[in-house]
Amino acid sequence: AEALTTRADLAQRLVGGLASENVRWGQEIERLKRNSLTLVGDCMLAAGFVSYVGAFDKELREELWKIQWSEDLKGRGIPMTDGSDPLEVLSDEGNNSKMVSEGLPSDRVSLENGAVLTNCKRWPLLIDPQAQAIKWLKRKEKGNLDIIQLTQKNWLKILESAITNGRCVIIENVGTDIDATLDPVLSRAIYKKGRSLYLKLGGEEVEYDPKFQLYLQTKLSNPHYKPEIAAQCTLINFIATERGLEDQLLAKVVELERPDLEEKARDLT
Repeated sequence: AEALTTRADLAQRLVGGLASENVRWGQEIERLKRNSLTLVGDCMLAAGFVSYVGAFDKELREELWKIQWSEDLKGRGIPMTDGSDPLEVLSDEGNNSKMVSEGLPSDRVSLENGAVLTNCKRWPLLIDPQAQAIKWLKRKEKGNLDIIQLTQKNWLKILESAITNGRCVIIENVGTDIDATLDPVLSRAIYKKGRSLYLKLGGEEVEYDPKFQLYLQTKLSNPHYKPEIAAQCTLINFIATERGLEDQLLAKVVELERPDLEEKARDLT
């Protein structure tokens, strides 16, 4: 009888504790219902953001998604959230804090770049004269990373091993002309043979691991790539602008002056 009474008391306390969550759950259900109605427009805006705006600076990005695309979607009667923000669709506060803790600058454009890089399906090609993206990726992919340049002798062997073993590869200092040997990799010319995936690299058949990840980086500030390269890669502009540096400096000041806020941000990761 005593054990039964104890269990009943615990059950009552559990029900009482969950009762306070009832209001929050109800509000969350209503929010999800509203979001389900506007999901199509929000996802279309976010998909366009990932596919097309990465190569532009802050002003042109906002011109595209805030003015042109949002107004066009509304004009066509496609339901979307008022003031929909692609960054909020592609990422959240916890993921943003994680990227910042890995070394990504905390300004808006850098967070957008991080969201595009982690969501794009084409290989990212980073316009990165100040090496901000490279510093972040080296920490993000630490322990599973090979860094090569197309001018070194054994780069093809390193790339082949990474493709087979599912490692991450960064090709640094890419010029405007990319070695034709990379075409099958950039175009993802993958085919299935039996249970395994393969692609042709340097005239040889190489087994392909789906975990393989490729990043290309150029230090050119205004590169001009052929249309096929732009079609095979997602261009992402990591050039540090004056506005971006102001935002980064402000974030550093907050980190030094208000470490309590920084600690809260880290707790989200």
